[in-house]
Amino acid sequence: MWSRLTDSISKKLILTIAVVAIVIFSGMTLLVVNQATGQQKEVAGERMQEMTQSYANDFNVDMKRYMETAKTLTLTLEKYQKSDASREEVVNML
Repeated sequence: MWSRLTDSISKKLILTIAVVAIVIFSGMTLLVVNQATGQQKEVAGERMQEMTQSYANDFNVDMKRYMETAKTLTLTLEKYQKSDASREEVVNML
């Protein structure tokens, strides 16, 4: 009778410890996954911000270059407009 009681107690104890260990392990796993996901989102956001800034800088440089070209072309054509240059001369020049 004593052996049945101790077998029953040890089985209950092992089962209880196993359930508690599984719950703790699952909880820790969820915690780590949530933290890793948050960090990945943060890193992805920073990377997107850097890429956006880079594209904006490239766009700004291109627009400044195009503006300089437009100003140069405007000044050149104003000089031709003041002179008696024909349309063909201007087109050939371009």
